[in-house]
Formats: sequence, C-alpha cells, structure tokens
Amino acid sequence: MRTRAKKARGKDEKLAELISEYNRDYQNYSDSVLILRGLADYFSSTAGPPARFIGTHLPLPLLDNPERQPPRPDLVLQSLDDEVGLCFELKWSLPNNLPLLKSEIVGTVRYCKPRSGWKTSTGTVSKVETFVIAPRDSFERVRKMAEDDEEVDQVLKKNLTLLSWDFSKTTGLERLYVLKVGGTQSSLDHVFASPGLELPKSTMTDTFAKVMFYGAKPPLPYLMEKVYLLANAIRAFDTLKDVEISAIRIRYFKEGIVATAKELYAEQASFFQPWERADQDIPQLRQKWIQEALVGLAQIKLAIPVISLRPLDRSSVAFFRPTTPGWKYNPSQLFFFPSRSRGLGLRYHIIRSYARYKLALEES
Repeated sequence: MRTRAKKARGKDEKLAELISEYNRDYQNYSDSVLILRGLADYFSSTAGPPARFIGTHLPLPLLDNPERQPPRPDLVLQSLDDEVGLCFELKWSLPNNLPLLKSEIVGTVRYCKPRSGWKTSTGTVSKVETFVIAPRDSFERVRKMAEDDEEVDQVLKKNLTLLSWDFSKTTGLERLYVLKVGGTQSSLDHVFASPGLELPKSTMTDTFAKVMFYGAKPPLPYLMEKVYLLANAIRAFDTLKDVEISAIRIRYFKEGIVATAKELYAEQASFFQPWERADQDIPQLRQKWIQEALVGLAQIKLAIPVISLRPLDRSSVAFFRPTTPGWKYNPSQLFFFPSRSRGLGLRYHIIRSYARYKLALEES
C-alpha cells in the first residue's frame, strides 16, 4: 500500500509541475503579446514618441549577400532623424539550455550588419541598435553566462540592450511597464530607465479584438485554446446534427462543427486583426501553427480527425477516422469538434488535459 501511495504522489506531483509549467508559458506568451502591441501603439502615437514606428516582422535583407530568409525583428523603429534603426526581439521565454541561450543572445548581432528595408531615402541606416525584451526572471541566466563567456559578454557590452517587462500593483491599478536591466547604452535609455516605460492602459483592455499572436511560435496549450475559439466562432452557424464517427466502434454525437487548417487560415483575419506593416497586413496565425493546434486538440479529445462518408448536410452526418499518420500534416484534413458542455474553463481544461496526455506518453 505504501509503495502504491508513493507512486500516486509521484504521478500527482509530476502532473502538478507540468500544469504549472504550461500555465506559466501560457501567461508569458499572453503577456508578451500585450507588450509588443503596447510598444507598437506607443511608438506609432501622435503624442511625440522618441522614435518612429516602422512595422512588425519587417524583413531586413543584407546589402551585399541576400539571404533566403532575412531576419524579421518583432518590432522595427527608426530614430526621428532616420539615422538609427532600432530592432526589438520579443521573447516570451529564454532557453534553459545554455548553448541555445547563447545562440539567442549572440544571434542578435545579425541586425547590426549593413541591411536594407529601412524607410529612408536610401533604404539603409548608418547605425542599428538591438534590444531583447523578456520576462524579468529570464535575464539572470544571461548575466551568469556573460560572467563566464567572453563572446556573450562582448555582445552585451557592444551590441545588445536588455529590457524586461513586468506588472506592478504597488498603488492603484496594475501597471504594465518595460525597464532596461542591462546591456549596452542605446538612444532609448532615457525611455526605459527606471521606473520603466509605462504602457498605455488601453494595452490591457480589449486585447481580444486586437492581437493574440506575433512572430514567435506560441506554447501549444495557448495555441490550442485560441484555435479552438477561432474554429467555433467561424463555424458557429454551420453546426452539424446527429453525427456518427466510425472507427473500431461507432460513436455518436448530438452536434458539432468541422473545420480544416486551410479553411481556418483563410478566414482567420476576420477574427484576429492582422499586424500592420508599412507595406502590407501580416496574418497573425500561420497555417502550420493551426495544423499543430488541431492535432493537439485531437490528442486531448477536444477534436477528432475525420473523413466524410457522404456530403455534409448538417443532419445525420457520417464520418470515419483516418487510419494513416499522414493526416497530422495535411492542412485539408477535416477535424470534428463535438459541442462542449459547460464545465472547467477552456484554458484550464486544455492545460490540464495536455499535461495528462504528456505524462501518459512519458510513462508509456
């Protein structure tokens, strides 16, 4: 009995740790969206910002050796005299793995190379300043690495400014701000000096009508929740009735909807406002992300991959389950979403279910 109880506690502890980790990742990504949107609003305002908003996810190709995939900073600004370019990389987390962490830090040097794509008469700028923005607790690992790694130390001294974001509720309403915590000097030091740049209150309101994603790939539970909401919002008036799904046994569902990654990607702009850039609107969601979210929802049984046996006519619909693994990578794969009864909040249900799924995989 004692051995069985110990195993149960061990499993419960692992599950609790996974739930805590997924909750933290979810919240960090959600907060990072607010930060990027808030900075874009601040620098594109008409109230005399200290630099000019150029765009988000803007490609900056090399002048002398064009790359197949030039870097795309999450936020691009220019000094008011158009002499200095400012590249911001937003990180909802920084790797625990030291080689990956070093790669993240040292990789920012690529922005300082001569590049085009700037909104100047020549398309170039004479100087580039680079910033990494991450949660406050992420930078302790960077500081420790700089003590032992000369290359990282030099990047921080010569090329890179570190900014943290945080929420403060010392007095009155909660305050969202960005603060300089290390790195080299920049022309925006006065903007991010203590107590930090407080972002507009509008940043923390009506966010669902604004943006939910940016260039960084979201943690899967976050992505699954938003894609689930997207599918149900877009397909709300196409509910199917009396659905049967054949596999090893036949399962019946009172109602639900069907969607594919390809369809959701084509219609996502009606639900998630595109990011604006000087020359185009950028979809928030990538089709590959949507496909991954749909597969994740299938893994926790909030969606079921299906193949239609007859035309969809909203009543007496029949499907069967795909039998080959290729469905996971097919953007035209149909997914059936059974209508969900009330119960646990969607976010917690997804996080808890995904944690259970991953724990079961680990123990199988």
